[in-house]
Amino acid sequence: MPLIAQLLFVTLLALCKSGAAAVKTLPVDKHARATSTGIRMTYYKPGKGSVPTKEAKLLNAQYPNKGEITLLINVATPHQGCYVFLFKEKIISETHHGGDSSDVYGTLPNGTFGVVRRDYNEPYTTTIKNLYGYILAEDHGGYVEKRKFQDFGNEVYFPEFLYDYCLVDDADGNGDPEFYLTYFGLSDGLDAKPLKVIVYSSSCPKAKATAYYPGGNEDDVYYVTYDDSWSMLPKKIQQRANAIIKEVKDKGLIDI
Repeated sequence: MPLIAQLLFVTLLALCKSGAAAVKTLPVDKHARATSTGIRMTYYKPGKGSVPTKEAKLLNAQYPNKGEITLLINVATPHQGCYVFLFKEKIISETHHGGDSSDVYGTLPNGTFGVVRRDYNEPYTTTIKNLYGYILAEDHGGYVEKRKFQDFGNEVYFPEFLYDYCLVDDADGNGDPEFYLTYFGLSDGLDAKPLKVIVYSSSCPKAKATAYYPGGNEDDVYYVTYDDSWSMLPKKIQQRANAIIKEVKDKGLIDI
């Protein structure tokens, strides 16, 4: 990066008083990257039981009763100020299953009908949770909400963020960040299961691509749809979102 750009970025960090520097004590799984246009992103995934930093405390105070911070992305731009891409999950209930055995009946060696074996049921947990996502602009030591996402789980619907694909980029190279929010909606029944990539950008307030995974009906096929706002996105942003959808599919990350 040229010296002038480096000086500009250092100055910008100093102005973003509650930006990337303020959250550096958040523990574990931190990584940073930058775009060719000088946008810097720092990703934090807080560990369980960790003591919140000043920034985390401010964010939890602004969004109380929304569960725990699960991902925090600090974004510093050369010309558009600083942003926070915040993700939270609130667990509504957890139900534990399995860990026991089931009797299997059949014909015994003596010709009678009875229990021929006992099969162990592997334990698993069903978690109902609410998902929240926020794009916030930093302003005078506080935060101004720019975008809001929420999706609520229930007894037959289990949404999950795909955190490796919740990210910030500048695919079209215009110097403005795009925010990509990716999540999957698992549900009971034979309905197709949606993987959604929501894109927030200066080109379009919100656009969405949805990949539908077959839910079990014989004639179901995998397919992708786009909302009416999709055409407003520059081609390179569309390609970036489609690359997320393709990579999730190619890696077999959705297991129904």
